[in-house]
Amino acid sequence: MVAASDRDAARGARTMLVLCLMFLLGAAAGGCVTRWLGGWSLPLPIASSAWVLWLCRKRSCS
Repeated sequence: MVAASDRDAARGARTMLVLCLMFLLGAAAGGCVTRWLGGWSLPLPIASSAWVLWLCRKRSCS
């Protein structure tokens, strides 16, 4: 039982590591895009969030 728990903990740690790295990557990309596009960079995360929400809604309705 302890070995299974350790595997679950390791999987959870890997998941958290990937989430943190993706957040860091997104923050760095957002900083670069903001510097490059200025105020016009705001529609990019809004559009991508709306697209993801649309995909989630589309899948839940099927």
